[in-house]
Amino acid sequence: MLPLLLMLAAAQAAPVPAAIGDFDHDGAPDKAFVGTAADGSSQLIVELASRRAPYVIAPLKPSTSFYIETLTPGRYDTACGKGTGRARDCPGKQVTLAGDTLAFGTREASRAVAVWNGTGFDTVWLSD
Repeated sequence: MLPLLLMLAAAQAAPVPAAIGDFDHDGAPDKAFVGTAADGSSQLIVELASRRAPYVIAPLKPSTSFYIETLTPGRYDTACGKGTGRARDCPGKQVTLAGDTLAFGTREASRAVAVWNGTGFDTVWLSD
């Protein structure tokens, strides 16, 4: 009985990250969450209210410090703009977010945003 109680307590202590926002800017709420792929691995998924099939944003490695959040509009410095990250993939020194934007990463280690481009999501790293 004690092992079962410990497993239940651990499951409650580690909630699955999720975020709600209008990530494709169509006026309807969308949902981002950690899901499981067919092979059992974890992945970051966005379900748009206006689309049947979900978008897989990124494969994930298990981590208790992984987070998902809705970032507010504004201008943000990119990782490559700060001199970190890969220069060849640099979208510019800053990225302008014009509405709800999905942010994700590992607490105190990395942060990225999934920016809607009209047909899908582009990942822009804000920290490395």
